[in-house]
Amino acid sequence: MEPFIFINYRREDTISAARALLRFLHAHYGRDSVFMDIPEIRYGDRWENSIEIALKRANVVIPLIGSRWLTLTDQYGNRRIDKPDDWVVNEISYSIKSKKRIYPIYIDAPLLSVDELPERLGILAKLQAFEIREGGAEEIWRKLCAVLQVRDGFPPPLPNVAYPRATVRLHPLTRSELRARLENLEGWVPVASPLPGAEHVIRSELYKRFEFSSFRKAIQFMNEAVPGINERQHHPRWENIWRNVDIWLSTWDIQFQISELDLDLAAHLNETAKRVRDA
Repeated sequence: MEPFIFINYRREDTISAARALLRFLHAHYGRDSVFMDIPEIRYGDRWENSIEIALKRANVVIPLIGSRWLTLTDQYGNRRIDKPDDWVVNEISYSIKSKKRIYPIYIDAPLLSVDELPERLGILAKLQAFEIREGGAEEIWRKLCAVLQVRDGFPPPLPNVAYPRATVRLHPLTRSELRARLENLEGWVPVASPLPGAEHVIRSELYKRFEFSSFRKAIQFMNEAVPGINERQHHPRWENIWRNVDIWLSTWDIQFQISELDLDLAAHLNETAKRVRDA
């Protein structure tokens, strides 16, 4: 069977795990064998049509269920899972009706019971599921591939390779959270730009231009910022032209969104720049 896998997930719940799983499956089956809504939808496409086409084509659907999957609400406080237009629910419901193979993966979340789910999703709680607890994602994904080989005729698993571990507890900041936090971070503004080489992916970033009295001061700032950057293991995208240093911050593990890591690094860079200017 030619594999085509549809990853079903909620951005605010399991986006980092979804991206890590996408990388794993791309390496395993090829880029054209996996669909995840953000990277695969191109400019000019109708979002709904792209998802519908991919879901009809899929022979395997993988819902990723994290600790917030059941309880996330809309702006009015209503649970998303109860809404008739919730895309996550509709994708799973369609897969159930179409008798597609569904392999839920729980990520640091309790197994669902039938009573917790809308009626049209009840069978989801009865399906054999995979569980990721406190890391160990690569092992589970390899078990999934082994099951796909035996039950669905997919290609055999790859040799054991160490893949980056997903930071499953890291979440993108909401607009209101970001707005509130930026009040205490002088000069930083949110921007967006396409990812070079994958222009269909739009990254959200924090941006600031640091200006210094000389080229030497600009380089000194960059050098003195390095220890704090390495300590955080979170690296900026930056550019130095004469006495200016332009810096963009974004978190790769959550689909190039802005997270607490970026705010922490922005504060460090502000402090470093002040120290260099005052010296």
